[in-house]
Amino acid sequence: MASPSSNKVYAVLGLLCVDKTFRREFFQNPIPTAQARVGSLNPDETYQINGLARTDLNDLDKRRDFVANATEAFDGVYQMYNCPFFPCPGI
Repeated sequence: MASPSSNKVYAVLGLLCVDKTFRREFFQNPIPTAQARVGSLNPDETYQINGLARTDLNDLDKRRDFVANATEAFDGVYQMYNCPFFPCPGI
């Protein structure tokens, strides 16, 4: 059983929602990108960060599709929280 997520893992998840540059860099190189923002990671945090990035997807097409879908979802979260009026058009 995986250990509970740490504040560092939650911080990375938050950054994925609000920072497009971080998101792009994260999906290209998850662990170094996360460490640059939140500091060193213990083994459980590393495992969880790799899970967020789905580094287990060895099929390049599946990985590309996952990154595209995840990016779209994170963009939607960002847009939702930055929309001055609800409901937001196009979301």
